[in-house]
Amino acid sequence: IDYLMLSLVIVLLALKITYPRSFFLLRGNHESRQMTQVFTYKRECKVKYSIDLWNESMSLFDCLPICAIIDDRFLCMHGGISPYVKSLHDIARLNRFQELPSEGPLCDIMWSDPHRQFSAQQAPPWIFNNNRNCSFFFNHK
Repeated sequence: IDYLMLSLVIVLLALKITYPRSFFLLRGNHESRQMTQVFTYKRECKVKYSIDLWNESMSLFDCLPICAIIDDRFLCMHGGISPYVKSLHDIARLNRFQELPSEGPLCDIMWSDPHRQFSAQQAPPWIFNNNRNCSFFFNHK
């Protein structure tokens, strides 16, 4: 089996180095120790190179930004908002330099999803996300 996740990471890092002011990387829920063990990234690093490469990759992923703001108008993140975050200052205060926790605002930024009836008036602002068994569904409010 030929895994290509490591190649993809290398290409993305090369693009970031080549275009540092116009190419941006954000951390997602798969850039974690837990998810890279569930899927093939850890195994690929181990088979092709060494476990040390995987460890270094995890240190790199821990440093990736968790959010970005574009044109002072758009907030970008992998998952969605959290009931524990009331301002951008709350996000800036989060310690992103760690393994992703299984609960709390950093978890929510990675794992929360919009509610199926996102715009509906009757959709509650926050519902536990049973599909993922963590984080929340959120609505437009």
